[in-house]
Amino acid sequence: MTISDQALVDQKISSIVATSPDLIKRSVEIEPTIVGLGPTHFVIGLDNNAWFYSIRGPKKDKPLVKRQSAVSRLLPSTSDFNSLAFKKSFVANIVSISLNAQFSSVLLADGKLYLNSIEEQEQNTIEKSKQFQKVFPEKDILLKIKPGKDFKVTCVELTNEFLIYGTSNGLIHHYVLKEWVLVNEIKHKYGIRNLAVNEKGVKFTFIDDKNEAYLCNPASNTMLRIVGGLPNSSGMIWNKIINSPAQNQSHRNIFVSWNNNSINTFSYQPFTTRGAECVLLGATRLPHGMIPITAINGVLTCLTASGKLSLVPLISNEEIKESNRTGTMLYVPKLSSEVETKNEIEQGRILQLYYSLGQMKEIWNLIPIIKTTKPWLTLVEQALHVLDILTAKRIYRQILGNVGMVLTLEDLEWIDDRNLIAGHVSSILGNISLAQDFFLKSSNPIAILELRRDLMHWEQALNLAQTLAPQEVTIIAKEYAHQLEFDGIIFFSQLLSTFFKLAKYSEAFAMYEKALSTSSTHTGHEDQLIDHQIACSGGLTRMTCRMGDIARGMKMLNGCTDKQLLSECGSILESLKQYPESGSLFERAEKWERAAESYIKAKNWTKVGSLIPLINNSKIIVQYGKNREAEKLYQDAALAYEKGRDYFSLVRIYVDHLKNIDAAVAIVRKTQCRKSAKLVSKFFQSIKDYKSVIEFYVMAGIIDEAFEIATQNDVVEHFAEIIKDETSTEMLLNISNYFENKKQFFLAGKYLLQCGQYSKALHMLLQCPTENSAAIDLAIETVGLANNDGLTHELIDFLMGERDGVAKEAKYIFRLHMSLKQYKEAARTAIIIAREEQMLGNYRAAHDLLLDNYCQLRNMKAKVPSELAKMLMLLHSYILVKVLIRLDDHEKGAQMLIRVSNSISKFPSHIVPILTSTVIECQRAGLKRHALDFAAMLMRPEYRNKVDAKYKKKIEQIVRRPDKDQVVESENKSPCPFCNSNIPDSLLDCPECKNQLPYCIATGRHMLFDDWTQCPHCEFPALYSHLKVVVQKNQQCPMCSKSLKLEQLVFVKDPTEHLRGKKEEKDLEEKGLEETGGFVKNTGNLEVKVMKGISKQNDIGGNSGIQIAPAATANMNCATYINV
Repeated sequence: MTISDQALVDQKISSIVATSPDLIKRSVEIEPTIVGLGPTHFVIGLDNNAWFYSIRGPKKDKPLVKRQSAVSRLLPSTSDFNSLAFKKSFVANIVSISLNAQFSSVLLADGKLYLNSIEEQEQNTIEKSKQFQKVFPEKDILLKIKPGKDFKVTCVELTNEFLIYGTSNGLIHHYVLKEWVLVNEIKHKYGIRNLAVNEKGVKFTFIDDKNEAYLCNPASNTMLRIVGGLPNSSGMIWNKIINSPAQNQSHRNIFVSWNNNSINTFSYQPFTTRGAECVLLGATRLPHGMIPITAINGVLTCLTASGKLSLVPLISNEEIKESNRTGTMLYVPKLSSEVETKNEIEQGRILQLYYSLGQMKEIWNLIPIIKTTKPWLTLVEQALHVLDILTAKRIYRQILGNVGMVLTLEDLEWIDDRNLIAGHVSSILGNISLAQDFFLKSSNPIAILELRRDLMHWEQALNLAQTLAPQEVTIIAKEYAHQLEFDGIIFFSQLLSTFFKLAKYSEAFAMYEKALSTSSTHTGHEDQLIDHQIACSGGLTRMTCRMGDIARGMKMLNGCTDKQLLSECGSILESLKQYPESGSLFERAEKWERAAESYIKAKNWTKVGSLIPLINNSKIIVQYGKNREAEKLYQDAALAYEKGRDYFSLVRIYVDHLKNIDAAVAIVRKTQCRKSAKLVSKFFQSIKDYKSVIEFYVMAGIIDEAFEIATQNDVVEHFAEIIKDETSTEMLLNISNYFENKKQFFLAGKYLLQCGQYSKALHMLLQCPTENSAAIDLAIETVGLANNDGLTHELIDFLMGERDGVAKEAKYIFRLHMSLKQYKEAARTAIIIAREEQMLGNYRAAHDLLLDNYCQLRNMKAKVPSELAKMLMLLHSYILVKVLIRLDDHEKGAQMLIRVSNSISKFPSHIVPILTSTVIECQRAGLKRHALDFAAMLMRPEYRNKVDAKYKKKIEQIVRRPDKDQVVESENKSPCPFCNSNIPDSLLDCPECKNQLPYCIATGRHMLFDDWTQCPHCEFPALYSHLKVVVQKNQQCPMCSKSLKLEQLVFVKDPTEHLRGKKEEKDLEEKGLEETGGFVKNTGNLEVKVMKGISKQNDIGGNSGIQIAPAATANMNCATYINV
């Protein structure tokens, strides 16, 4: 019955009156003192007479008792009675009457018990003398009773299958009615006062004359004393189960004991880890004057003093608080929300109570309410205790989430042997002794041996193995010996008594001996047997050494090749301070460092020296070095210190004893050891080598002393170079002040810049002589770092000559703009300078200047002006001519010269030589129309007289006698890398997609998508196949002139990213989105001053225009005479 059912009982049927319409009414002739009810009859009794009435319905043998609602399931439906079935008289007054469908049992006041057939008496077709009747006690039993002893039947219970009665002298008989067989006889030492049988009659309880209660289970031959019974108990009743699917089997084992005030509820648990048990669940208050009649589904039906029926639930929803009550009350909260407010102990008690009463539905409903694990652990422990594996598994899986326990319990589900299950459960609950008892009684007693081994209970496991599995003795003895040996080591490490330690070792020795002597019973393979014997022999050897028998132990190790055993025995002997022996064992085990340590303790330095080449332990090597030094073997000591990385001792040996100062200095510089540096500095101080003194003082961290020595000996510049990157601002200021006082303004400014004094640093640098370019470069760097408009103006005034009347080179203006991140102005300046250099014929200088500016702008992610890029392309095309002609590639050389000649105005210093070379190369490449055009240009009046006489006649002939049918030669075409349209190789502007095409630095032609590489230095693109040829010939990049090898060239499979960058530059140019620079002072005047400054300078790099040397052959083969 659930809580809701109990509430319904409390509210609606707490009192049932005789006038209820659900009751069967019958007027009887007398007022009875005894009433009995069976399935088909009821009986009333008065004195020694009994009247039997039938309650059958219209159909034969169909009882009128129907089980429907909470009320009607307890009461019969309304029906007409038949007439009186029969009347029976007895020889004494009636004490109690019990009925089933076939028999009636009547207990009389004289102690006799009569058992009669109801059907025979009702039909009255058989003579009374022949009717079935049994009288108890039987005659054969009475004959065994001594004369004068009282022997009466005191109580009786009748079920459908069994008759059970108890007597005044403690005898209990248990009969099967169908076969009429005495199945159980109990002889108790005290008289039986009360009997109560369960619903099926297979278990019963009784109370003796001493008010002690017992439970009997004849099926398992069990009789338990019930602890927790009430004083002056009036009786006991078993709970019956009617149409209640929510109840589990455990609810069928609930019974109650009562007296005038209380009801105690018990649970009989036939199978637990402690055997069969009767557990007191708790107490319920019994209202005054009520007498319990029966218990159904957890509800006790009581008769009140006024003759009414009242129902009392065994579980109360109202907490009873009485100071004089004893025991735990059977109380659960009425609402689930109240359960949540209880503490963990109370929640666990509630779960246990529901479980004991079999109300599993109530338990599962509390899963979302009870969220802590402790109550559920309490419940799962109870479930395991009663071997309820399914419930325990569900709790572990659904609530506790313990996967390991779920898997363990799933293995137990398929075991039928209850003793085996109880053994496993007991081990889970931690009761190993109890688990052993169960396992030994089970079908698999070897399980306890496995458990003891798993728990390392070696003594118990060894004793069990001798009887259960003799073949396991040898293995267990070895494992036990290992454990004893380990225990001895623990005793030793904890510095416990030597007696305990030796006792453990002696026991371990005995166990190893036993394991070895019984090894013939080993059931493993031959290899396993050999390993087992080796392990036991090794154990005996170790124990011999541990017990101090060194000589015997060393003798046992003669011829041993097991390095692990040798090492273990070496450790044992080392702990016993037997260093020579331990050293030899470690050496045999190839534990070189351990061997050396033992030999050092034994002072055997010769052995240590022989092991040094095999050792990497610095501590051991240094110890050996100290010994060699003490023996004055300094060279050996130095070698040891060097290998042991004791550099201070090594330096000390070199300086003090070996006088090898160069080696000492090299070590100090390599290791940067301060202590060693101080030692070396003392030597240099003694020979007055102050620069070296300062170096090692700084290395030793003696900065102030080093500065003092530097100032005293005028080597501050050397001191400053050493510490410039690792010193303090204060020291840098001291250094700059020193140089300022010495009028060394460049050095003063340099160190002021390093400590962040930008204004003062610029002031110092501008005081340097004008020809000091390093000072100007450093001043530009200072202004760039300062980012101060005032300092910028001051430096620009200096560069313009406003301070000394001398304008500085324009390259400094360019560097200033770059330092200030004014990339636009830097580019403009570079273009101005390059244009002037180009006008003067310094093409290589102009090319390198533009390339440097291009790379710097690209690295700064700044926009490269298109004018700068085009100038660089044109100059590179000019410089590339020489490279191509050396490769005997006259066609490409002619194309580059055509490109240059088309912009001949950019090369005013060498117009005639360039045009002459173009005519010659076009003739050689077969480009006769181009040769004619440029020859005609040379014949113009302003150029004609400047043509070299050696070529003038030939050029005039080309002009005067042209081929009338010649046409413009068509150039080879290749796909545009952007739109894939076929365009001439040397064309750098695609007429289809309007993109500016990247050009190859090896040929000057536009790039191809499937033949792409780039220089790893300047990152300019090139055609992979052509650049390889150039690099093979010149071993340098044609653009940046840096050294280049074939293996450095990487073929670019997908140059999309390179093309995207080029396309973005084109788009920006079309939109006019150019990056702006920062501060520019008087830009127009600045450009004029720059140009004037360049015009006054000499040609940088000399006249490098193209000049035509005399022809070497009649066909004007001039390739070898073209010089760039």
